[in-house]
Amino acid sequence: MITIDAHDPDGICKIELWVNGTVQDEDYVSREDDGGYRDILFDTNDLPDGQTEIFVRVCDCDGNCTDSDVVTPVVDNTLSSPDTINIISAEFQNGGFEIIWEQSQASDFANYELFHSLEETMDNGENIHFTNTIADTHYFMNGADPLVLNHFYIVVTDTFEYYSQSEIYTTSLDPRPIAVNVNSITYDISEMLIRWDESPDTDFLKYDLYISDDTTNFEILTTISSISQTTYGLSEFDPTKENYFRVTVY
Repeated sequence: MITIDAHDPDGICKIELWVNGTVQDEDYVSREDDGGYRDILFDTNDLPDGQTEIFVRVCDCDGNCTDSDVVTPVVDNTLSSPDTINIISAEFQNGGFEIIWEQSQASDFANYELFHSLEETMDNGENIHFTNTIADTHYFMNGADPLVLNHFYIVVTDTFEYYSQSEIYTTSLDPRPIAVNVNSITYDISEMLIRWDESPDTDFLKYDLYISDDTTNFEILTTISSISQTTYGLSEFDPTKENYFRVTVY
């Protein structure tokens, strides 16, 4: 906003704001207005950053005009960008990453965009989520690999299309699940029952139970997706043969 002080006993009919040789704003006033202090909007949104030449032209109602001195303010639209927000966490669970970020405080908020990459520089970052809801500050990315480093950043944009980009957030490598052991094998005439330890992992996915008649050539017997199910009944078996069992946890 620019404040000017202009007077003319014959009345002021037009005030123009000139920016880099072009009229940016015009204000037409009544003949009875002989001047005084008034504000003119100086909009920098469409101006390039750097030095800008501006002056004000005041015209009376007879078409006589007077120009103010030229002033050269420096435009820096980066100061108009919304405050940077950052990613709070990206935790692996249920086969994907739950990403949470800070909520923007921008009064002219427009949208969030979330980017992901397996490269640390994020030169090829993929836009995986877009939302124009300011309170929507989380996203679940399915099908992620927790055994490689995943990189994310969040961009917040305002209604003038100014934006700020967060720092890159890098996940930790997910440790391999703690191994579980088969702790008992019992049988009667109808069933062989295999029992194993329950997995302590918070991001448990499944158990794979394997069987073999030696210690090397295992084949999968069943897959169990419930962490608390730690038994399996085998109805077809030969108790006169040695049977080997192994559980792999994911």
